[in-house]
Amino acid sequence: MERKCFMKKMTSLVLAVAMMFSIMVVLPENVSAADKSLGASGGSVTITDDECYVVTKGYTWISYKPKADGYLQLKFKPASAVVSYPYGTAQLYAANKTTALSSVCNFFTDDNRAVFNSEYYGVKKNTTYYISVGSVGGVAVSAKFKKVKDKSGTKKGKALNLKKGKAATSVITAGNNKTKWYKFTLPKPAKFNVYLQPYLTGDINVTIKGPGAGNSTSGTIRCREVKRNYDGSIDVAGNSWGVKRQLLNTTRRYKQGTYYISIRPTTKTSTGYYKLNWK
Repeated sequence: MERKCFMKKMTSLVLAVAMMFSIMVVLPENVSAADKSLGASGGSVTITDDECYVVTKGYTWISYKPKADGYLQLKFKPASAVVSYPYGTAQLYAANKTTALSSVCNFFTDDNRAVFNSEYYGVKKNTTYYISVGSVGGVAVSAKFKKVKDKSGTKKGKALNLKKGKAATSVITAGNNKTKWYKFTLPKPAKFNVYLQPYLTGDINVTIKGPGAGNSTSGTIRCREVKRNYDGSIDVAGNSWGVKRQLLNTTRRYKQGTYYISIRPTTKTSTGYYKLNWK
């Protein structure tokens, strides 16, 4: 999954769009991006044409405070009388509005693929967060909270026992890059595979270890990737975001015994949730 965002000569584009707004939108004298808020279960907010980044030169801040641990899903849709398909960026911050808790999400409302028009954040109970949104044109931001009781282990000795064929949902809380542990046991030599489906703002390191040196593997699962080109454009690749990844080769038989899986965010700005299972 990949798409190009043609941001060549961005200054000229912004000026051109700003001129369109000045003609079609009656602006107040002192325009500034307005702060908005979401309810504990989510909801929706609309950033109007005269509140968007092109006009105000400032981000719209959306506050959010969940009543439980879990993840928040954001989805972006067009809400502009000037731009057919608004686009922009979103990023999660701590309550001080200066500490970034996620990487930047580039969203595109002309694309119906979730990887390019939505985002997920892992959030903690009774913690205040702010989401900065900078858009070219008005956008509607819908949010939905999902409560999750994450049972993954905080260390190897407390690894969560995975049942065969049943997926475990785990949340990577924003600002946290601690390792999560899982395990499962093969009663006899057999083929098996491990599957991971991430909805994360960044990458994660995955290690699988079992009986014998030959029964170990490790690697990095890359979610979205942004490449900045010399001409000012960017290429955005969906990579593994939302994709059910097969982590092992199923053509071989593995030794009986207990296998351990560790998952660690590569940075503190990798947040969201993922599903993990084996069969």
